Amino acid sequence: RRGRQRVATAGPAGCAAPPPAAAGARELYPGEAQVTRRFRGISRDRLVVHFRLIAVGDRQPGWVDDAVNTYTARFPREWQFKIEQVATARRSKNNKSEQAMEAESAHILGRIRKTEQVILLDERGKQMSSQQLAGKLGDWQSDGRDLCFVIGGPDGVAPGCRERADSTWSLSQLTLPHGLARVLFAEQMYRAWSLQAGHPYHRD
Repeated sequence: RRGRQRVATAGPAGCAAPPPAAAGARELYPGEAQVTRRFRGISRDRLVVHFRLIAVGDRQPGWVDDAVNTYTARFPREWQFKIEQVATARRSKNNKSEQAMEAESAHILGRIRKTEQVILLDERGKQMSSQQLAGKLGDWQSDGRDLCFVIGGPDGVAPGCRERADSTWSLSQLTLPHGLARVLFAEQMYRAWSLQAGHPYHRD
């Protein structure tokens, strides 16, 4: 009926639960219209890009896997997202951090395909708001190459791995545990997609 009122649902701050499938058209949330306009008229096929995350650390607490799966399960099927884990190199008095970092980076580079666009998650990278990330995701998708996101080990990545990256993205100036970085990455990618799709998950 006319004048339908949007009813807020319980959820974490800055988030809204998905509306029922039959809810119909809705009013865009603040900041959503600008992102949505960018993709209006663009063929869906141009925005279909497969992507994956290569992350150092093969042993994560259960809560990390549970939280990551909560968000990746909501990703659009077209993304065909997957996580590839690289074992953390052993660090000891006889094995310097630089050597371990080089070994981890070599494994990462060995998994990156020549045709992929690589985005390194690193504290020295560019920070973005969620709306900016949604726009950047559209740019990455429009490039046409599949996306490969990289999270390095405890000491980061070696220069060769950094040079291979097409972009460097900082999730935060805060130092984050690697497991939490995975969760934040998954949540922000889902949020960026929701902004593109006009889904009411994101709320300013």
